[in-house]
Amino acid sequence: KGEVPLPLSPKGEVPLPPSPMGEHGKTADSVMESMDWNTFVAISEANKDPICWADRSESPPLPEVPRSPGRAVQLHQKFSSPNRKRPIEESIRILEERQVKAQLQRGRLQEEKTHKLHLQTRKVLEVREYQDALSRQRREEMDEKMHRAEHLRESFLQEIVKKAQSEEAKVCEIAFINSLEAQNKRIEVLQKHEDHWARVQHRQREKQRRHQEHQAREEAAQQRHRLLETERQARLIEKERKRREQDAKREQLRSERDKAREEALREKARERERKREARNLAFQMSVEELERRIQLKQDESSKRYDLQLEQIKERASSVPRPLSSDDAPCVGLYHTQKWCTLCKIKIISPVYCLSHLRGKRHQEVVSSLTPEQSDPALVITEAPLEEQGLSKLQVQVGERLRAGKKRARKLKQKMAGWAKEQKVVVNETVQLKAKSRLQKVVNELNKVVESHGRQDDLDVGILGHLDHVLSEISRVLSFKISDDIICFCQLGGVTTLVQLLVVFTRRVVLAKPFEKTLISVVGILRTACGESVDVCARFILTNQFAPTVELLVQYLATPQSRPHPHADDDVPAYLAPPMERQLCLLHSASLSVCPPLLSLLGTILSRLSRYAKYESHVLDCIGLLVSVGFVDRLSHCFAAILVPIIVPELEQLVIGGINLLIAATGYLHRRVVHVFGDPPDDTTQLLLVLKQTELGSLLTLLYAILLHDGPPRHSSVPPPLSVHTLALAMAAFKALNNIAIIDLKMMQACLGSEGISLEFRHVVSYLLWHCSHYPNSALLQELILSIGYCCVLNSDNQVFLQSGRSPTLLQLMCGLPFDYFTKPELTGLLYPTLIAACYNSQENVGILSQEISCKLMSSFLQESMHIFKEESKGVVGVPDFYSLPYRFPKCHWESALQFFSN
Repeated sequence: KGEVPLPLSPKGEVPLPPSPMGEHGKTADSVMESMDWNTFVAISEANKDPICWADRSESPPLPEVPRSPGRAVQLHQKFSSPNRKRPIEESIRILEERQVKAQLQRGRLQEEKTHKLHLQTRKVLEVREYQDALSRQRREEMDEKMHRAEHLRESFLQEIVKKAQSEEAKVCEIAFINSLEAQNKRIEVLQKHEDHWARVQHRQREKQRRHQEHQAREEAAQQRHRLLETERQARLIEKERKRREQDAKREQLRSERDKAREEALREKARERERKREARNLAFQMSVEELERRIQLKQDESSKRYDLQLEQIKERASSVPRPLSSDDAPCVGLYHTQKWCTLCKIKIISPVYCLSHLRGKRHQEVVSSLTPEQSDPALVITEAPLEEQGLSKLQVQVGERLRAGKKRARKLKQKMAGWAKEQKVVVNETVQLKAKSRLQKVVNELNKVVESHGRQDDLDVGILGHLDHVLSEISRVLSFKISDDIICFCQLGGVTTLVQLLVVFTRRVVLAKPFEKTLISVVGILRTACGESVDVCARFILTNQFAPTVELLVQYLATPQSRPHPHADDDVPAYLAPPMERQLCLLHSASLSVCPPLLSLLGTILSRLSRYAKYESHVLDCIGLLVSVGFVDRLSHCFAAILVPIIVPELEQLVIGGINLLIAATGYLHRRVVHVFGDPPDDTTQLLLVLKQTELGSLLTLLYAILLHDGPPRHSSVPPPLSVHTLALAMAAFKALNNIAIIDLKMMQACLGSEGISLEFRHVVSYLLWHCSHYPNSALLQELILSIGYCCVLNSDNQVFLQSGRSPTLLQLMCGLPFDYFTKPELTGLLYPTLIAACYNSQENVGILSQEISCKLMSSFLQESMHIFKEESKGVVGVPDFYSLPYRFPKCHWESALQFFSN
């Protein structure tokens, strides 16, 4: 393809190109040299035969002689004779054979044509190569001739130049001779002229020499004069320098005297200010001491009055009222412990006395006696001397506290190991933040700690500077920028603040300025930990948790002022009698320092509870809180409150302590998979301490705050409770619900014990009565949950729901607002508690059926079973402790459905 075939002659031969000799006698080489390939192809096309090879092959050969006339007619008659006609199939076959043969012949001829064209092309190329060689040879011969002609021409020109040079040399010789003569004459004239100028120059040089000698003498004289002037100026400069040095010395001495005088004046001013502050502090402390003494005298008088009232109440309560009465006994302990002669049980308070007389154990013993023998006036007597010692529970608590000290030491060593592991990482991170704006204030804090870290007491003069530094840190952290907070922690600010807290604790008595600074330090720590989980993690991993806990326990154990005069100095505040404990607590520095410390620790535990990687660390921190006796001290503080709280600082302390218990129990209850299964391993011993302290004395605290004026009268409207009291009650019941989720049986056993059961029933009844008049959905939710956890699968605890005057606890739940029986989200909260309270209890079901229909319970169970079957097919998510499976065991759903249906 793309090649142009050469024309063929009629005989099938390829025609040769034109003769090498063209017009005007041109040779073939010159013609081919001037002809290109396109011209050659055009010539071949012009000479091409118009008849194609196919027609030529099928046409008959040309005759060599002329044809005779009539030959065509004869041939036509011959060929059109019927005898020569063939069948159509034969004609078609012959035609196809001819076409095949023609096709083969065309292919062969095309190949031959292509071969000949290639040969002709090769010949053309050979001719071109020959012509190129011949052209190069001619060009070389011509170049050689030109070179030889150039050489001859140059030789001829050189001969002409030689002739011209010989004639010019003769002319030059004559001119040279003439120039020599003229030059000699000129030399003679110049010689005479030079001699004249030499004499003139000699005279001028002599004159100049004499002038130079004169100038040299003048210069020497001037040089000597300059040297003398320089020496004189040097002497003057030296005198001036010495005079200036003397003036500078006199000025320096005068400035030093002035500075010393000013420094002495400033020192005197500081001394006067220090003495004035010391006088003010001494005056303030004397005023506080005077106020304390006045308060102590008032407390003594009120104590004597309260002691008389207690003795009167004790004598009055020695004869219990009939069992039909539902009066709430007074708050407080017996001055002399009582003894039940039938049950051989020691009774410590009127609450325990009334609860024991109504208890199952005492009723079983009394059922076999006559009314005269079971008279409470005869049964309840003063405890014998041998029974007034420590009880078994108190002995167990003492042993646990002693073992807790050893365990606390091990935990502190373990936390110190965490700090060593984190030390390298913190130092590397600090280098990255060396230019932070917090670096300056952290360095100033370090200077304060280093300068006062080894002293036994703090100087009042540093408080102003320290307050300024703390206010600057608080201002920076108040913007709640995470980078600034993390930078402050990485620079060691948190560690320095904790060390500063340790320095403050060395003062046994803290004045108001020191308390204010200490509260500012704790507030900064709480802000930093509340805004960043990383800061909370570093607070624990760098061993700052243990010193903070020790500080908290110290303030809970050591009162600010001296203890009550009648109290034993060797007895800690939390082991003193109730009134003295309350007085110590009210006059303690814990009212101002402990609330922020409790809030700080609660914030750290609650923030880290969502991260599984800190689980072991948080458990060790909770274990340290338990081992150092914090829960015991907090429980004794709660038990010491016998009247409603009117001091705001005390309210903050109580709420802070309960929130810390919520954080600790909340972290443990997140590890619970199912409420009704086996409780998790109590590695922290928190559940044991809560069991021995009667659930942290939470119900005792609520009972003293809510029922100090006696039992509620449900016929009237209850007095509105303060916001702090409602928050305290909600926090307490939230902590109780967390304990129930962790260990349900322990919680039910504590609530069913003597004394606690009565307090629980009265407190819950009062709060339900209050919520019926002053709606509080959050508090009501916690109350309903706690009642359900208390009664589920526990027949003994189901009994006290129906005890007491009307309306009973069960009737109060049935009298809740109508929304709790219509809205699905509220029925899902109330119905599980009603099911747990009435399951397998005919008496409770009878009371329930009088208020509402039991079909509501059965339909709710059916819907819950249907929903549970559908949800069990999906993916298991986070446990919902408000749903029925976590408040009533699934294995009892069928029997409960049958029970309520019947």
